[in-house]
Amino acid sequence: MWKPFCALGLLAGLVRAFDLDGYVANMTLEEKVGQVLVPDFRNWQNATASGATGFTVMNDEVAGIIKKFKFGGVILFAENVVETEQTTRLMADFQAASPNIPLILCIDQEGGIVRRLATGTNFPGNMGLGATRSTSMAQGVGKVIGEELGVLGININLAPVSDVNYNPANPVIGVRSFGSDQHLVADMAVAYKNGVQEAGVASCAKHFPGHGDTNTDSHTGLPLINHTVAQHQKDLYPFRQLIANNIDMIMTAHIQIPAFSNDTAPNIIDGTPTILPATLSRKILTSLLREQLGFKGVTITDALDMAAIQEFFGWQNATWMCLAAGADIALMPPRATSMSTVSNLENAFNTVLEAVNDGRINITELDQKVKRILNLKMTYKIWQPDTQVTPISLDKQIKKALNTVGNKEHRRFEAKVADAAVTLLRNNHQTLPFKVDKRSTVAAFTPFSYQLDAVNVSMSSMRSTKYVKLIGTYFYQQNFTSAMKTLVDQATHVIIGSYIVVQDAAVNGGVLDPSLNDASHWDSVTPFKIMEYARAQSKPTVIMSLRNPYDASSYLDAGNQSADALVVLYDYLGYKSGIMQGPMIPAGLRYIFGELKQANGKLPVDVYKLGTNNTQILFPFGYSAQ
Repeated sequence: MWKPFCALGLLAGLVRAFDLDGYVANMTLEEKVGQVLVPDFRNWQNATASGATGFTVMNDEVAGIIKKFKFGGVILFAENVVETEQTTRLMADFQAASPNIPLILCIDQEGGIVRRLATGTNFPGNMGLGATRSTSMAQGVGKVIGEELGVLGININLAPVSDVNYNPANPVIGVRSFGSDQHLVADMAVAYKNGVQEAGVASCAKHFPGHGDTNTDSHTGLPLINHTVAQHQKDLYPFRQLIANNIDMIMTAHIQIPAFSNDTAPNIIDGTPTILPATLSRKILTSLLREQLGFKGVTITDALDMAAIQEFFGWQNATWMCLAAGADIALMPPRATSMSTVSNLENAFNTVLEAVNDGRINITELDQKVKRILNLKMTYKIWQPDTQVTPISLDKQIKKALNTVGNKEHRRFEAKVADAAVTLLRNNHQTLPFKVDKRSTVAAFTPFSYQLDAVNVSMSSMRSTKYVKLIGTYFYQQNFTSAMKTLVDQATHVIIGSYIVVQDAAVNGGVLDPSLNDASHWDSVTPFKIMEYARAQSKPTVIMSLRNPYDASSYLDAGNQSADALVVLYDYLGYKSGIMQGPMIPAGLRYIFGELKQANGKLPVDVYKLGTNNTQILFPFGYSAQ
């Protein structure tokens, strides 16, 4: 029977020896299949509703589905975790729906631009952490994130991203990576996962065997990395180190890697033989990961609803194919968003049953998968069979959660890490810090309105800028306008936010905006023209790089038109709904206005010169102009 929140050290009584082999041997086939499936209930449509909305409160329908299929767990999204008390109640209700074997409750709380908790502490994200070069900070970040998840009842963090991002055109990893050096990535990833585990939450490294050199997003296509085995060792290095340091779980990547496996299967588009991505490849998940690298923990797929899987191999087929390849958990099999679509889940469940019965999935291997999953649950005290525990009341747990998630201590540490991440790439003519007083007017131009709001809130709270006049606008999908020109004319100082990036739907609210893919469009042209005009007016001007630092070359490799000052912040999140969603814009402003005396961050990647096809380095790994 589930006892709530026992992962938080609330044991009472001695743990007796438990016969896991015997327990699994007595499970029904249906119970075993349930354990290897982890669906999402991101949205749900009640019988009387006109459409699906975020699932935030348990209902009898979803509880009944969990009880019927005896799932191993549920993955959570932002739609599920909108408030601290609400999240704590929902997690308890999820577990109440699985009375025999408690659920894995997992989430992508990476930090930075990929985070789900609306009230949690966000931190700068991995590339910002990489810029600090501090493994102690990385461990501290992992611990805080783990503490906040654990107190809510979430027991697995699908982090850290352990990909080595050495392709500037990578559309899906970018600032989610610690950097372009495999040793830095490994050191930071191990430290981060140590912190998560220290907080009593399991940690999952991703995306095996390495997603760092792709130029296709597996959410929208099927990436191929055509490296040699020797070249792939750079990608494998962090995973080797994580395995040596007892990582709990590893998530698979939906990418084709012919050097490791050129096995094919007919795609569902036209039947053409197509190289199996790692998620569906036995050579990669079993021969490489298990046998060669010696990983003994739990493997989980990336979401099976992504285009790399669904459009090429079929959502339902992939559910059994990934398990046959060696994955322990099929994440996000065909989903149900209402009672009328429960058949999607049922069909996927039955497909796995049939694959076991006809031998496509080996029954002995299925038992091994279930043992690994249950062992993980016991290790983190998610499930404690034959152990008496004294559960804390839900009301007390809610109170504890309210005192933990996003508390002042965590926010102070977040600000400390953010300050350490700020990276200065240029400061000509002592442009920074801005010298302002109550007669000054600062014009701020940001890609999106919430970033402008972050500038406003931050400047209002800083001593040096409390009485400085702020004007500005956001320039999303706008050309350089006469109104922008007027704002520059009125200003004594100018701040410009840059957001030049290959658009990725996975981390941008699920929306794929083609305009962000056009290098000649607003995202690059407009901020450059603002900078150009401000320079012509001799206005002290600084560029804030708000996401991938590769955009620095657009402003610093432009000859006489290059920017005088540029700081890299690795994070574009701003101020929304009364919450400062990311710490980096405030940290950048503290440096710009002199309240942060030094920018000690160092580039965690190489930044290349324009027009060289990433062959000539403008600013090398480790660079800082401080």
